Amino acid sequence: MTNSEREQKLNFWDLIASIFWLLMESFWMMQWNTMAQWMIPFAIITGLYTFRYIQRTIAAFFSSLTMFLWVTRAAFWVVSDINKIMPLEIVAKVLFGIGTITLVVLILTNSLEHFSRFKGTSHNDQSHKLNLAEQSGSVVWFLMDGLWLMKLTFWAYILIIPALVLNLTIFRYTERKASGMIVTTIINLWLLFAISWMISDLGGITVFYTVSQVCFGCMGVSIIALIISLKPATQSNQISNPEIAKGFI
Repeated sequence: MTNSEREQKLNFWDLIASIFWLLMESFWMMQWNTMAQWMIPFAIITGLYTFRYIQRTIAAFFSSLTMFLWVTRAAFWVVSDINKIMPLEIVAKVLFGIGTITLVVLILTNSLEHFSRFKGTSHNDQSHKLNLAEQSGSVVWFLMDGLWLMKLTFWAYILIIPALVLNLTIFRYTERKASGMIVTTIINLWLLFAISWMISDLGGITVFYTVSQVCFGCMGVSIIALIISLKPATQSNQISNPEIAKGFI
């Protein structure tokens, strides 16, 4: 298997794991507990499967490790919250801390790798800005989500505006291709869904609950559209944008 084929398969399975993770947390937020718990094994198994295709680089390893840590952190928290199992809550908090550390390491290694790859090229500026927007948005988004999940709501609400601004900025630098634009759209729809739900959960504001439901529906449609747009490219081993799944991490 060539490096290009390995990267395509890695991005594909990374994307699938991300989708199961988003669905798991979304179902849990809407108190569809059975559906949320059904998503957990799929999210963890597909997250583990990404390790099969990682490149032999530090950045690739930390990318898959961070993804897996955040998926399992969410899974442990969802199970502990639904079934009131306190030890699992402690495990979730430990994974949250470790996942935050690996996320910082991932950003540093990705930045070094990026500058090395594009140094001296005209592509450097645009790619660097997209990379910076994605990584910064991911950090704030993950922290906001994790803090709210662990009932640290004050700190979670502080991060709402930075998360919105950084994730919307990704649109400015995203390559104008269907798969890349759809991934960016899904990221922002999920962010809007999570923020709307957080606000409605805090103050019982009905309009934000309605907004969250609309965002969830649009996110589902976008995921289906993404799978359809990827299918021909996957079959021909020519994914137009090999970075598409990396918007999730």
